Amino acid sequence: MNNFQENIDDRWEMIPSDFSITSKTFPFVFHHDYEKYKLYENSNKIVASKILLYQLSKYENLVYPIHVKIDSAFIKETYKEDSTIFTIMDFCEDTDAIYMPNNFYQQIDVDMLLMSDNNIKFNIVNTPLQKATKITLKPFRSSFYQIPNPKQYLEIHMKRNYTVLRENQIISLIFKDTFLDFDITSLTGGEETEAVGDEQGGDVAEVEENKKRFYSIIDTDIEVNFEKSYDYVEPATFHKVDTSQIKPKEPKHEPDREEDSACKRFPGKGNRLGS
Repeated sequence: MNNFQENIDDRWEMIPSDFSITSKTFPFVFHHDYEKYKLYENSNKIVASKILLYQLSKYENLVYPIHVKIDSAFIKETYKEDSTIFTIMDFCEDTDAIYMPNNFYQQIDVDMLLMSDNNIKFNIVNTPLQKATKITLKPFRSSFYQIPNPKQYLEIHMKRNYTVLRENQIISLIFKDTFLDFDITSLTGGEETEAVGDEQGGDVAEVEENKKRFYSIIDTDIEVNFEKSYDYVEPATFHKVDTSQIKPKEPKHEPDREEDSACKRFPGKGNRLGS
């Protein structure tokens, strides 16, 4: 029986309102198997402890994959509008913390980190999100136009690194030995996903905000449009000249070369003999 988790015989529970978890939190680079996760440095995916999975598995109406948000009290004031929803992509046996991309970790208030000893509060987002149906991306660099098949490129990289997106978010996708940044200038969705259970955890106001701002890209077909890149330069154009109104120049008369040569050799005035 040691192969089974401890709470396997416990009764099912319903997720309470305003449900949250608190966990030690570090950037991916602190993980002992960083090579495995460094590909997700530019993503909204995080790694948590399997102990957390055991704690959450007792809730009957928990929606999978599990989405969480950093509590706003732990985010720097300048980044509160840029908060995102994370998806727990892996539960590790040999860790007791949450690991996340470094760019999001830098948004956490340093004073709060020190006060809490790196224990960060995450709110569980257990509400249905709309499925994204149409997205407009604006590349930051024109090197994006070098990709031979942009549709396939986005299908592979965007859906691998992101599960939830919002409008006016900047996403980074790997390209060769660098990354390409895209600004999401427009994002619209269709119907909401089906709710699981009769009750959903979370504050009512926050639930409504999540529905308006965030869209799921899991198991959905998305129409993708592109705007011109930020560094796009319009090709030079020249005005067309109407050649029909231009009269050809008349050729200049050139003196006969032999006549001109004779004048130079025999200068002066000629007289008729016998006059």
